Amino acid sequence: MSPDEEQTYARDQAQVDALFQRVICERVEEWGRLADERLAGQRVRCFVSPGNDDSYNVDQALAKSKVIEVHDSRVVDLGDGFSMFGLGYSNITPWNCPRDISEEELAAKIDVLARQIERMDRAIFDIHVPPYDTGIDSAPELTSDMTVVSDSLGAPIMVAVGSTAVREAILKYQPMLSMHGHIHESSGVRKLGATTIVNPGSEYAEGILRGVLIDLDPREGLISANMVTG
Repeated sequence: MSPDEEQTYARDQAQVDALFQRVICERVEEWGRLADERLAGQRVRCFVSPGNDDSYNVDQALAKSKVIEVHDSRVVDLGDGFSMFGLGYSNITPWNCPRDISEEELAAKIDVLARQIERMDRAIFDIHVPPYDTGIDSAPELTSDMTVVSDSLGAPIMVAVGSTAVREAILKYQPMLSMHGHIHESSGVRKLGATTIVNPGSEYAEGILRGVLIDLDPREGLISANMVTG
């Protein structure tokens, strides 16, 4: 970036925001081309759902891929009796992200999708925000000016920040599995009622890829959910 361009961006936040969106979408399109290259002709399905801080331009960038299936806000048939829906929204966060919505709106969106699934014992909920107070939704407490609250030893105080609507929906519908992200610091595999809930967490800033390896069986349903890193 030239000095003149730097000064222009310094004076205009709208141009900064537009630049970030352009670069983000370019990177997503690169990932899409990589998926097309690696997965073409393979018996592998690649599902991607945006998160709460992704603009809707990201959906358009993902749609350019030939193999990526964007399952946000729709139910997909996985075969062998399994169904899944994705939902990239979150309850309201301090950052007012593009897909932050109220708990009431979140509950309504989940209901619309869940009612389309015939067998909850073969259902997978893929909801970006984890359920409230489940051990996979703990994040540092923040003050109104976004300062991390610490204890007397200087360690951050962790609080539950997940969604009450997601928690209530899981307890209501009891799907076989519910997969989540959103809270980077709070990885784990837990139970909420009869449902296995997972959050792989995230350490992308350190160059570490975190995930969960799910083993499903057409007759027995969920066999295992194991945390993996790479």
